[in-house]
Parts: sequence; C-alpha cells; structure tokens
Amino acid sequence: MKKGLIYFFAIFFALIITTLFLPYSCSRGYDKNGEFDKVMEDISNEKKVTQIAMLGAHDAFSGDINYLSRANTNESGIVTNGFVGKIAKGLIVRFSKAQKGSAKDLLYGGVRYLDVRVTLINDEFYTCHGYVSNKLDYYLVDVIDFLETHPTEFVIFDIQAYYTENGQNRNVPDSDYEKLRLHLEEYKNKNGKSLLDFVRYDSFNDKLDDLTLGKVTNNKTSGGVIILAKNSSVSAFYSRDDDANSDPEREYTSIRSFWHENNSTNQILNAIDGEYEFCKAQNYSGIFVVNQAQKTAFIMNTKIIRSIFGWSLTKMAVNFNKELTSDKERFEKWLSEMPIFMVDYALSSKGDFNKLAN
Repeated sequence: MKKGLIYFFAIFFALIITTLFLPYSCSRGYDKNGEFDKVMEDISNEKKVTQIAMLGAHDAFSGDINYLSRANTNESGIVTNGFVGKIAKGLIVRFSKAQKGSAKDLLYGGVRYLDVRVTLINDEFYTCHGYVSNKLDYYLVDVIDFLETHPTEFVIFDIQAYYTENGQNRNVPDSDYEKLRLHLEEYKNKNGKSLLDFVRYDSFNDKLDDLTLGKVTNNKTSGGVIILAKNSSVSAFYSRDDDANSDPEREYTSIRSFWHENNSTNQILNAIDGEYEFCKAQNYSGIFVVNQAQKTAFIMNTKIIRSIFGWSLTKMAVNFNKELTSDKERFEKWLSEMPIFMVDYALSSKGDFNKLAN
C-alpha cells in the first residue's frame, strides 16, 4: 500500500510539473513558404475590399514566444503576476503562442488578415501576447518585402492591441500612436520601402466602403496595406471598433469581430452559426467582418480542465481547424457574411486545413 501511494504521488507530481513547466506546443508542423502567395490574383479590381474572403491569423506575430520570453510589463493580466509566472510559466506560454512561423510563412500560406498586438518598451516596438514575442521590425520587414514583390495582393494590418507605459488601446495618448505611425513610416527594408509606402488611402476622407482591390493595389501594380488601430488621429489608420457585441442597433465604423470566449468545439460551432445569422440580418457589407474561429484558453475558471487537456493554443487549433473545414457548404456559408476567417495556427496542415481554407 505504501509503494502504491508513493507511485501515485510520484506520477501525480510528475504530471503537475509537466503541465505547469513544459512550454512545448505538441502541434504538428507546416509547409514553410507555401503555395498561396497570390490568392487575389484573379479577383476583379472592382471588388470591394470589405467583401473579399481571406484567411486571418489570430495573434499573428506571437510565434516567437517561448519559455525565455519576458512578460509584457505594459499589459495587465496574469502574465505580469510574478508568482504565477514562476509556478506555471510553461502552461501560460503554451496559451500565449497562437501561431507558428514567420510573417513570410503566414503570407505565403495565404494569410491576408494579420491580428497584430504591439507594445512599446523603452522606445522599442515589440509584438506580444502576454509575453513579448519579438521586435516588431522582425515581422514588419517580411510584410514589406511581400507587398513589394506581390502587386496583386493586399494585407489588413489590424493593430488590435497597443500597449505603452502610458496606457492600453484607447487610453494610449495620440502622441504614442504618432510614434507608432512614425516608426511604420521610417522603418524600411533593404530597398528603402516602408509599410506606409503601400497605403493608398486617407482614412479621414476615403470611406472604407469605397475602397476596392484596384485602389489599394494601384490596379495590381503594387501590393497594398490597410491599417486599423484603436485611434482616430492618424490618417494612415482607420479607426478600429472595440470587440463586437449582440446589440443589433450598434453601428460599426470599420470592423465587427465577435469573440466567442469558449473552448468547446460544439459550442463554438453553434456560436459561429449564430453570428452568421446575426450578421446576415444586419447586413454589414461596408465594413470588415471577422469570423473569430479560434478557441480560448482558460486558466482562472472551471474551463481550465478542457484547456489543459487541449495542451496549447496551437494544439487545440490543429484539431479544431480540421473540423472547421470539414463541411464545405457550411464553410462557404460563413464566408458569405463573415469574409475574414481568423484562426489560431493558420498554417496547420492536419486534414489539409490550410489548403482547404485557401
């Protein structure tokens, strides 16, 4: 009996240590530099950008988060809790890293909607999702290079979250947003191109609903970018709406993106169907509409059990993404009202997800 108890507690503590400290995502690989770098090549120049279906990457630039990553000190949340970070960093790292691959990998894998989180630390711009992933420039240069060499394509660069020592998102002063704009203008690739060189609109005067593929790509002679941010003071940024809700009377300026905040496969599928019906009834044709088709990792409530067994965001996505593309009719129905299909691990190859989605 004593031996049995010893074995039981040894196994129990081994499982606890494994769960809390191992940062490995345990998700399958992907094809680098895939075959979908020209997904807009055959789309008419007259097509409105808000009606173009595209693959999106949730927390797009979180792929470099690992056990050695530092917490984003500008961001409130469990990651900045020193005690939790010491006893459960591996677990939180697995629930912070939503993608695999560089920006180049994502773009060549057909991703055209980039959900970007930026933080400003000691006058340096980084990408983040709880933890710091890498310098913004590391990802930025891939986006610039891609747009320079792919004249038929445009990218939505959605700064969904921006953190500085002065605040978060809408509480960040205009001066900090101006710093970010200036950086996007001044950081250049080896050919002297910046991200703002691919902006072909004035958000103060050009309605988003009037932008066409031809306008943002100069009739497919140069790649284009549309930048969204939770700020209305910069002409290069379209003012981004906060998370969507279920109020049918609410009006949106640029984007509707409803977070389902769940980790149950069946419940999220039902919620996506509900969002489809809601959007169809409201007719959001003049703004970007995002289908948030990713699971949420829970740490502080009873849903943590499902999250732990899911192991990591990318591991959960491997299985869930396969389910999302298992029914072609349902998938195309969703796209008709929610053209931006955003997922964790957008390059996942299980069940041919990336190819089927594209």
